[in-house]
Amino acid sequence: MELTKEEVLNVAKLAKLSLNEKELAKYQQSLTDIVNMVNELNEIDTDGIDPTYHIMDIKNVFRKDVVKDFKDVKKLIENSKDNKDGYVFVPKVINE
Repeated sequence: MELTKEEVLNVAKLAKLSLNEKELAKYQQSLTDIVNMVNELNEIDTDGIDPTYHIMDIKNVFRKDVVKDFKDVKKLIENSKDNKDGYVFVPKVINE
């Protein structure tokens, strides 16, 4: 399946990219190759095959979440970059 220049320009517009003619031809070929590869993969019969999440049989190793008392709070505050009256100041985190 060959992608048209209009389809590539639409994808570029969605990605907020501006392409010159040379780049347009390059990406037209690259995206066509990708779509053709996906179509080829879709033709493979995968019935009865379990999904593979990783090529190696790796298991997650969890550790216990243990609270440890920190005994030298005064030293921690003294060594902090910005502190006052027993408090440590950190940069504001903004969620937008």
